[in-house]
Amino acid sequence: MKNIFILLFGLLFTEFSFSQDTTWTNYITGQNVLCLEAEHDNIWIGTYQGVVRLEKETGQKYFYDKMNSGLPDNNVRSIAIDSNGNKWFATFCGLAKFDGNNWSIFNTSDSGIPNDTIMAVNIDLNNHVWVGTSDSGIAFFDGSSWKTYNKSNSGLTSNYIREIKTDLKGNLWIIPSYGLVKFDGNSWESYNTSNSPLPIDDIVSVAIDKSNTIWIATYGAGFVQYDGTNWKLYDSTKYTKEDDWTLSIAVDKNNNKWIGTEGGLIKFDGNEQIVYVKSETGLPSDYIGAITIDSAGNKWIGTSNGGLAEYNENSWKIFDISNCGLPDADVTAIDMDAYGNKWIGTDNGLVVFNGKTWTKSDSGLPDMRISCIKIDADNIKWIGTSNGAVKIDGNVRTIYNTSNSGLPGNFILSILPDKDGNIWIGTTDGLAKFDGTNWIIYNTDDSGIPSNWVYSIAMDKNGLLWLGTGEGLASFDGKNWVVWEATKFGLSCYSINTIAVDNNGNKWLGTAGFGLAEFNGETWKSFVNKSDIPFAYILDIKTDLQGNIWIGGWGAASYNGNSWTDYNTANSGLTSDYVNSILIDKSTGYKWFATFGGISVLNERNTVNVSDEHIYLKNFSLSQNYPNPFNPVTRIGYSIPKTSFVTLKVYDILGRVVATLVNEEKAAGNYEVNFNGSNLSSGIYFYRIATRSDEIQEGNYSAVKKMILLK
Repeated sequence: MKNIFILLFGLLFTEFSFSQDTTWTNYITGQNVLCLEAEHDNIWIGTYQGVVRLEKETGQKYFYDKMNSGLPDNNVRSIAIDSNGNKWFATFCGLAKFDGNNWSIFNTSDSGIPNDTIMAVNIDLNNHVWVGTSDSGIAFFDGSSWKTYNKSNSGLTSNYIREIKTDLKGNLWIIPSYGLVKFDGNSWESYNTSNSPLPIDDIVSVAIDKSNTIWIATYGAGFVQYDGTNWKLYDSTKYTKEDDWTLSIAVDKNNNKWIGTEGGLIKFDGNEQIVYVKSETGLPSDYIGAITIDSAGNKWIGTSNGGLAEYNENSWKIFDISNCGLPDADVTAIDMDAYGNKWIGTDNGLVVFNGKTWTKSDSGLPDMRISCIKIDADNIKWIGTSNGAVKIDGNVRTIYNTSNSGLPGNFILSILPDKDGNIWIGTTDGLAKFDGTNWIIYNTDDSGIPSNWVYSIAMDKNGLLWLGTGEGLASFDGKNWVVWEATKFGLSCYSINTIAVDNNGNKWLGTAGFGLAEFNGETWKSFVNKSDIPFAYILDIKTDLQGNIWIGGWGAASYNGNSWTDYNTANSGLTSDYVNSILIDKSTGYKWFATFGGISVLNERNTVNVSDEHIYLKNFSLSQNYPNPFNPVTRIGYSIPKTSFVTLKVYDILGRVVATLVNEEKAAGNYEVNFNGSNLSSGIYFYRIATRSDEIQEGNYSAVKKMILLK
């Protein structure tokens, strides 16, 4: 177990400050609620992007994620509150306990938890903790010792645990991957379609009413009542008017059952049902994934793609648990106009962000799913959707599709405005060139293009067009086509997701799982293996002002010509490991990452990078401290290839220097230095190395790693 004290700052807005500048700023949407738990004046909300604490009276929101708190991961699947007021969070990287000030982390390395992917957490009548994992069964924790239950040593029918609940007699009701299991502390009893009246083995949630009757929500067969002897089924053929695909269930103080489904919310008093749907009530979405009921009897409804709602049986109240105006968490495209406004495409529309306010810009869109955004030299926005393209020129919007233009297909994959004012549009049915009046179509029937699926378009300084398609790479000079065989650039994949031309005119190709290639006009260089590149699935490539290459796909990474720096959800502030698009803000140097979890912005200027970087170096290196966690002494190693002036400093969570370990010129070689934290409190610290060399430019190097002092 790791006990970490973290001073919580910046929680009203999800950003992590290190020194006086912001290193990571995250814009997230709380539309997808995974779990809920009520506590006195607060509602605790688990999402894919961390935890939100909502003050019921004021509506004030506080955001907790792995960058500003002790959460080990942002994917929070279950929340429980014990009798001492401690909050327990089930994440995909372990279990977290939060007492309001201190965080304690439990994982496989320092506790009895058998697996770090935690799906469920429950507090029993004795204030003991039960933890359900993804494939290793259940862990029981009494505050001092652990015990594990799995298929081999208990009556569990599966090691995958979805949910755990405690009834009024102290029995545990456990939902494994199929059926239902009861555990009274001594004996186990399983229920499934073969040995009970359960209509289906796919159980998603259970609730216990005042008479200790068990209410079971199934996925596909409605909900079921079980009083210990008798079973009763409620499905659409008999009782309910709504969806049999139930997702969640809760019981209020009047013994009413509240059932969340994929088609709305059901209130059941034992005889009659009342159905609440979005079109007739204040529900923000009909997909109800989580329900909790507070001490006043108010119902809190967590939805998918709709956020959070409160219902007091007289009125509805919707709570926006986002920290921005993104209409959807799946951000697909981003570009910046001449005034610095960010145009952001999502799976649910278009939004413009001027640095302070968010403005929806959905008017005139042929489809809400945005696939790409490009802004030309005249500040005209070109928006690609799954049902055509849109030109936005001030307040005038023009839609182009197969019925009113020369577009060969309506699903737009890529757009490129060239220096001559032409717009090149890649679709799933070929390539189009539009000069503002005339259209020219290129497809496999009448040109040398190797595939009609045109994923990416780039143009070099000589005006040569480069196309990434589903069947390989092609170049076009306006008359002649050249198709490049994958073997020439050292890749085994013909599907090219993205192409970019860097500041020196080199072409960079990103593939769907088979790496990256660079072409300098004469020779090819490939990055395929893990030793060459942090990840091989690449969706976007950009070049910053310093000439560094940035790639997005299964995470994000930068390449300075010598080494890679890897950014992912485990070592940085990225909200998701799936990065669709990257924007380099040339006015600030900030990197904007459009992900499936919102937007993450990285500011490298005059900051200490807080990411626990995975750096692939040929020359310089900064090693992870050992031991880690440590108490109170640890060793830090580093290597430098040339005589350099080296500084090695330790920072606290607020970016303050707490120790300077090295501040002098060092000859080339391997070094190790001890750090003694005896005068510091337990917590997370960062150590940063920076070198300067007058001999070579590559002598200027910096890196940061994270360490934990545990007393």
